[in-house]
Amino acid sequence: MIVDDEIMALNHLKNLIDWEQIGFKIVASETNPRNALTSFHKYRPQIVLADIMMPVMNGL
Repeated sequence: MIVDDEIMALNHLKNLIDWEQIGFKIVASETNPRNALTSFHKYRPQIVLADIMMPVMNGL
């Protein structure tokens, strides 16, 4: 799961690495921290890459 309020940064992280080639699947990507929390509870990802400076709530 990838979370970043900046859409360009989010897309860069999604496309920078061939995630499936290294054994990962992006189950969700969110630009809104509250939506990210909902997706987290829905998908229960093993790894979350999150921006720590976002409006409303941080990525920690």
